[in-house]
Amino acid sequence: MHSRRITMSKKKGSLPVSAGSLLVLIGGVLAIASYFLGWLTFSTPQVLFIDGTSTTFTGGDVFSGFEVTLDGGDPLSIPADNMSFARLMPMLVLVFGVLGVIVSLIPMITKSCGKPIAAVQLLFGLLIIVFAAIFAFAGAGPDLFTGGIATALKIFIDMGLSISAAVGVWVGLAGGVVALIGGGLSLKDVS
Repeated sequence: MHSRRITMSKKKGSLPVSAGSLLVLIGGVLAIASYFLGWLTFSTPQVLFIDGTSTTFTGGDVFSGFEVTLDGGDPLSIPADNMSFARLMPMLVLVFGVLGVIVSLIPMITKSCGKPIAAVQLLFGLLIIVFAAIFAFAGAGPDLFTGGIATALKIFIDMGLSISAAVGVWVGLAGGVVALIGGGLSLKDVS
């Protein structure tokens, strides 16, 4: 039997784009976009004929502090120093999203992807997942707040206020999963 080898030639000057690096690029872009989407939602229930309200805050708001108006009262200022370490998670997702984009472009520019770059791509995807998951499952809720703010919010929570993770957290988490898969594919390609 005679086997035939089929090779595909690349056009001169074209950039090699592996599926892994492309997925890391897409995952990084999703992680970056997530920072500008809502990360935290305050919702009040509908009471009789009065509609409930919902206010969502972006990752930047959560990181730097924000004001929320509850039940039509005066705005409640929530400075960053009255929030737990979980407030850092949106910024960390943003930073590792940017770094993920950078390390996804390196193989395209240098026309090669070694094990260290592929391992870093995998690591950045994993870190994005971890930071978004910490916020989603441990930080997005009343435990995000400390001190007098936590006490004040617990009174409103007893009256029906809910505090939950918003869409930006899930977009960041999805971006991390896509980047992790891409990093795994890149690592497989160079092994």
